[in-house]
Amino acid sequence: MATDWVQWRREVFGDPYLVWHEGADFAELRRRVGTEPEVVTAWISAGLRERDAVAAQAVAESGLPDLPGLLKQQMIDASGVFAVRGAQALFRLTGDAAWVRPVVEVLIGADHWGDRLDAAIALAEFPATPFVVASVALATADEDELVRHHATETLEKLRRKSRG
Repeated sequence: MATDWVQWRREVFGDPYLVWHEGADFAELRRRVGTEPEVVTAWISAGLRERDAVAAQAVAESGLPDLPGLLKQQMIDASGVFAVRGAQALFRLTGDAAWVRPVVEVLIGADHWGDRLDAAIALAEFPATPFVVASVALATADEDELVRHHATETLEKLRRKSRG
């Protein structure tokens, strides 16, 4: 049994570098939800308190009913990739497009290029509203080449989405 969130995260989602680079694999999480939902709820809650982006993603992947409310509480002053992943999870769970705002805030205002990059990619999942399109269009002039590249790709995805 894991003794802290970092250890549990590694056991369930794998090597932190691979999770960062390739994305988290949620198969083990789903298996554990089926066998020990209370334990999973406790660990994801701990990860949310740590503002871990994988914990935010796990809220939507787990389907556990106690976690969305805790994630919403953590989103009040969230920033960076945690805010991006939390907003994605809550949009997925609620369908409320207002969750786009934290992602746009990261895209436009984050100091670290990696946070802006994740936000640029994530915005492709949201409705292609004028607000979203204009925000992503601003990011095509970002100082970082990768942010500009992914913002351009997201604009294309939003264009395709808006045309049906």
